[in-house]
Amino acid sequence: MAMTLKNSVGIFITILFIIFSIHCHTTSADIQPGYGIGHVSCFDPVLCIHRGETACDRYCILSKFRHGFCTYDKCCCVR
Repeated sequence: MAMTLKNSVGIFITILFIIFSIHCHTTSADIQPGYGIGHVSCFDPVLCIHRGETACDRYCILSKFRHGFCTYDKCCCVR
């Protein structure tokens, strides 16, 4: 079977789609109830609005949480 340009492009796009779909999904097992992994506390969204997710994560770590993340309206920390 000869490898044509059309087949090569199709395989390339399929591989890119798989890679991007894996990287774009966030792991959220920490905030789903029933797993017993952690407790989520959410705070004022000022950190997320003005400084982004990195500032929220750093604030949570300095406040003795495991990590932090921004939701659409708050900075949430996971114990």
